[in-house]
Amino acid sequence: MKKWLLCCCLLLALPLAAQAEDEKIDPANYICAEFVAQGAVSQDPPVFQALQIDGYVSSNIGYTVADPQAINVLVPQAYIMCQEQPTAVVAEIWEPLKKKLPRPISGEWEADVTKCRAYNEHPEN
Repeated sequence: MKKWLLCCCLLLALPLAAQAEDEKIDPANYICAEFVAQGAVSQDPPVFQALQIDGYVSSNIGYTVADPQAINVLVPQAYIMCQEQPTAVVAEIWEPLKKKLPRPISGEWEADVTKCRAYNEHPEN
């Protein structure tokens, strides 16, 4: 039954995922079926969406330092969990996973001290 539900959710989310490859998402409402479908459509991890989810979760738990390497750990873990829970909100799965990782103390991208100019000067980052 769960496999059928997942297949149905993926089929419903495929058009949305194809359309929203690099669009802004609402992390509070972005569900696992969309996250999994995005990866299936593009054959690449949904990094743009993952960055938005990570920023949202980081803000909610008071993390101000971005750790780009954490995405490499969090995306596959969340992806697997999302396959099992297609109607769950990705951010709710992401948060406990993020809390298990070491909290970054300082780095190149610190939300409370990095200036907008630094982000604009490094769009590839």
